[in-house]
Amino acid sequence: MANADEHTWTISGTAGAAAPVWQPALLLREQSSNTTDRRHPVLYVHGATFPSANSIMFKFDGVSWADELNRAGISVWAFDFAGFGGSERYPDMANA
Repeated sequence: MANADEHTWTISGTAGAAAPVWQPALLLREQSSNTTDRRHPVLYVHGATFPSANSIMFKFDGVSWADELNRAGISVWAFDFAGFGGSERYPDMANA
């Protein structure tokens, strides 16, 4: 695949004690290459309890689903649900 780049960002949340409703900080991940069209991205939302690095970005025999989508010219985005991967843990998880 042509020069695949992965970038991560953190979408800000609000601290539980500082706001009436807790909003977690979430990790957002993008993988694209010099052949992808970032004007038509795919956002991968999975329903499992593991991070995006272990789903769409995970490589089997050296190739991930994100790699294949990049080869097809698609920019791939994914995020980690609260409590998983690089996203903020629930306050109740602090003592776990």
